Amino acid sequence: MVTSGPARKGALVTRSTVALEFDAHKRTIDRWEDDEKLGFPKSVLIKGQRYFKREEIDAWREALFREGMKAAIEDRRDRAGEATAQPSDAA
Repeated sequence: MVTSGPARKGALVTRSTVALEFDAHKRTIDRWEDDEKLGFPKSVLIKGQRYFKREEIDAWREALFREGMKAAIEDRRDRAGEATAQPSDAA
């Protein structure tokens, strides 16, 4: 089963579809898959075509979003702390 809609258990999507969803080149998807540090889902080869499990792509995207939000919140807190910090008297 191949789909580009909402996640369905067992649904598969092509590398081209994943590239479109992330606004990336297909070769970039290959590099993400090859980079173990990214934790990008591994594809499966079916009749010469590479597919990704929809659930895994969606979970990876959600994790990426959560990490980005966490970093943004921490950055905002850091900047707020700097703005409220009083200069020390060095005299």
